[in-house]
Amino acid sequence: MEFKYSLKRMNVVKVTNEEEVKDRLIAQGFKLIEKKEPTSVEDINQLTVEKLKDLAKEKGLEGYSKLSKDELIKLLKEN
Repeated sequence: MEFKYSLKRMNVVKVTNEEEVKDRLIAQGFKLIEKKEPTSVEDINQLTVEKLKDLAKEKGLEGYSKLSKDELIKLLKEN
């Protein structure tokens, strides 16, 4: 999975490819860390379970709510 935008508020980091999502997060107080080339798949390993679930939701995936971190990472890499 690759991301164009990375935003941060306090100790929370959100990543997205969507311009609308980026703008909404900025309106919520997130700061754009940098507009960059897509993030590598390996960076997913550094995300929390909560952030992995957010990514699964953004991608429109289903059945992720009870998955472990490893299972979420596998699901996101496959989709």
